[in-house]
Amino acid sequence: MSSRVRPLLLFVLCLVVYASNGKTLNMGDSVPARLMPVALLLDHTPMLDRFADALHAGTPPAYYVRFTPYGLASFYPIATGVLATPIVAPAVLWLEWTERPDPARWIEVTRRLEKVAAAVLTALAVVVFHALCRELGVASGLALALTLTFAFGSQALSTSSQALWQHGPGCLAIVAALWCLARATRRAAAGAATAGWTAGLSALCALAVAIRPNDVLIVAPLALVALRRQPRDWLALALPALLGATGLIAYNLLVFGTVSGGYGVAAPMTYDFAHALPGLLLSPGRGLLVYSP
Repeated sequence: MSSRVRPLLLFVLCLVVYASNGKTLNMGDSVPARLMPVALLLDHTPMLDRFADALHAGTPPAYYVRFTPYGLASFYPIATGVLATPIVAPAVLWLEWTERPDPARWIEVTRRLEKVAAAVLTALAVVVFHALCRELGVASGLALALTLTFAFGSQALSTSSQALWQHGPGCLAIVAALWCLARATRRAAAGAATAGWTAGLSALCALAVAIRPNDVLIVAPLALVALRRQPRDWLALALPALLGATGLIAYNLLVFGTVSGGYGVAAPMTYDFAHALPGLLLSPGRGLLVYSP
């Protein structure tokens, strides 16, 4: 099979399987991300003011948004909604032209658009994962088996592809960063220039953190590996990360008044490790040693 055809077939297969259940998981956590494209395309702002009355019509009020000096803001980082915007833009613009939905109607119809965006982003992560396997020299058959396991035997199927949580976009950014690192390493071994791939790695690492701040624990070691392998590319590595961090911190400070954004407002960081560590390791729902296995 052609190396160009296989990624396309993988992408289509993933979309078909991810959409086969015909539903979107209805969770409040993903509501701001699915409404963000509407706000960006129609109001030219990430603020969700047009949905304020509709979101707060119920009891209790929506926990996933916050009133700020700049308007109604997503409690969660906005990068996921920004990434979803080009995927759903044609549908949003068509609905605005033909129906002009009111806020309540937008909240309803974007549930279906959310599933499309989540499935596309997760399917892209699968395609990049396959490219990563091949870049690392994994045999063709094994690379395909590993990719199908990732696509349908992990939370890519059960979680990332089912709603616009941070999982799918974050995974896409991290896998793409790994691919850039592997590509830069191979080019360095061949004596070719690597600055472009190093800059791509840096930008994707910054994107992963913008999607989900906890991802810094994953991508920071990747950046250190890249710096050790290609020390001459330090500027290409530093500049995109610095620009990304500056933008993220500026948004969080302006909107929420804290570097950690909405998370810092709702749950300030604590250094009480005596209480935090057992939950991190042993919590039935989130514990590393209980949930992950």
